[in-house]
Amino acid sequence: ESKEIVNTLLPVLRYHTNYLLTEDSYVDLHLDQVFFLKGHIVTTRVSGSKADAIEGEPDEKKMKSLRNSLAANAQYLDMIQDLCSQNGCELVLVKVPVRTTKSYSGYWGPEKHAVIQEMADQRGIRFLDLNDEDIGLDWSTDTPDGGQHMNAKGAEKVSVFLSRWMKANYGLGDRRSADWDRSWDVQAQLYDYEAQYTDMQIQTDPLDYMQQLKEENRTVFVAVCQGSGEYWTEELQDRFGPIPPEAQTLLNWHKLRIDATERGILSISVRDNRLLIETSHGLLRLQGRDLPVLRSRDPNEQFLEIHNRIKGI
Repeated sequence: ESKEIVNTLLPVLRYHTNYLLTEDSYVDLHLDQVFFLKGHIVTTRVSGSKADAIEGEPDEKKMKSLRNSLAANAQYLDMIQDLCSQNGCELVLVKVPVRTTKSYSGYWGPEKHAVIQEMADQRGIRFLDLNDEDIGLDWSTDTPDGGQHMNAKGAEKVSVFLSRWMKANYGLGDRRSADWDRSWDVQAQLYDYEAQYTDMQIQTDPLDYMQQLKEENRTVFVAVCQGSGEYWTEELQDRFGPIPPEAQTLLNWHKLRIDATERGILSISVRDNRLLIETSHGLLRLQGRDLPVLRSRDPNEQFLEIHNRIKGI
């Protein structure tokens, strides 16, 4: 988890191998596609907040310090408002829910609310602080990091509240029957599937989880512990007949993960048909310091080639 945090804060670490890519590798970037999550990152972790609800009167001394620290932000806010006015748009400031202890750098207290409200009032901008609204959040289950952000459950509650609020305050119509852009129908279906999947990941009650499996008519595949992959392959075939190709693929990837972990491998990726095997000592290279090049571009053949190479380490 700490590695993911560092990669998010310093993207250069996550994409440090991009210098290996050729110009041809950037041809298919899917720039013409519309992604249904709209930039949202679905988080299924659950780590509840132990902080109390935000209460109390703002401290004037702290507010003065905040005004000074937000001077540059205020200038950009003016620029954003001007741009909205030029394009006939009304600007609304929204603060998403947060509930953390005061030790968190992003702690949202009465002083921040008061200063932002003050900045909004001075400019005639509407400010919606969702910390003051009843949107049905459960702070023990709807956050992945102790109240700093929303997980999948929390994000959906926020989205539902915002959609109803915008409809009530700005008269947004229902365009689900419109013919002008059917891509939204496709995206809604993709989101519904994603929501069902993430809801099952977050589910903590075994009975509710099994009921969801039954309702969705899903096939359950159980991954087993290290060292028992071959045994379970034979056992499954003996009891239930040939293993479906999808299940066999999962077993193969499970074996690859085991072999890679035992050899201290941190990540495996393929870029421009070059094999990037990352260990704690850096990328694994050939004797000539070159990166291994896969012989085939077929995914199944590449998998076998990668696995054989790893088993030889």
